[in-house]
Amino acid sequence: MKRNLALIVEGHGEVHALPVLLRRLIPHMPINLVGPPYRMKRSQMRDERSLTAAVEFAVGRTSDDDGVLIVLDADDDCAVTLGNEVLRHARAAGRRRRVGVVVANREYEAWLVAGAPGLAGKRGLPPSLAAPDDADALRNPKAWLAQRMPHGYRETLDQPALSQSMDLVAARKSRSFRKFVKEVTRLVRREEKKR
Repeated sequence: MKRNLALIVEGHGEVHALPVLLRRLIPHMPINLVGPPYRMKRSQMRDERSLTAAVEFAVGRTSDDDGVLIVLDADDDCAVTLGNEVLRHARAAGRRRRVGVVVANREYEAWLVAGAPGLAGKRGLPPSLAAPDDADALRNPKAWLAQRMPHGYRETLDQPALSQSMDLVAARKSRSFRKFVKEVTRLVRREEKKR
């Protein structure tokens, strides 16, 4: 039985990139995406009232067994602390829905960098492109991509296209990408386990 999943995202690029990435996982998971992702600013995600309104909107688009996934960047914050803060507010607003929060360590682009073997030769990237040892440790994953692309990195154009090509196996070297896959899997399972 397929589950519905509503998305709440921080960045403009993720509005288009995250559905692309999730559809690549869909052959392995029984999931339907509900409408376009709801985008909100990072400051709004940290504001309990704003986040409550967004989660309530997402809940209105789903049924009892469905899920809501929130994805944002850690930037300079501790991903665990930020994720727990957002999750606490989101669960309170989520009623009986499954709610998950994934905080990309630094930026979503760290997942692209971790999956770099699949990006070789794409969008002007060098054919010999290799991922660094620890993409999550990069200070600025967007700059890492931009330095290797002849026309720079344009988030709203390049992020969805690179999400379509990234190597999903190599991307699992990123701890926050593994957390993303784990949360999506948890949200579509029949039984929700205690965390």
